[in-house]
Amino acid sequence: MTRSYAHENAANLPGGPLKMDQKADEARSAFDRARLGQHAEQDREAGSDMVRQDAPRPAPRPTPGMAMGADAAAHQHRMQIDRERAAKHMPGGDLDREARKQAFKATRRDGVEARKQDRER
Repeated sequence: MTRSYAHENAANLPGGPLKMDQKADEARSAFDRARLGQHAEQDREAGSDMVRQDAPRPAPRPTPGMAMGADAAAHQHRMQIDRERAAKHMPGGDLDREARKQAFKATRRDGVEARKQDRER
């Protein structure tokens, strides 16, 4: 938070520190006591062992050069699994590309011929 020049140099101002700042400090401490209970200062200093023990700690990671091979292998493995899963659910998933292409063309031809016959009727 940015403070003003007057606030930063309150002791040097004519009349000394502002009474408003003193009242704010008194109100802050009273608020903390009411909010946190009578033992707020003791609790704040003591902390919690459970919180300290369960705090997340950064895990050591290999350098990018060392991780690159393992990351690439894991990525390729996941991609292969994804390709296999997609092939199972794709119509004609066990056919190669040319066979699928021929099947598509035959379906289109049949559809075009059927529409021609409908128009002729």
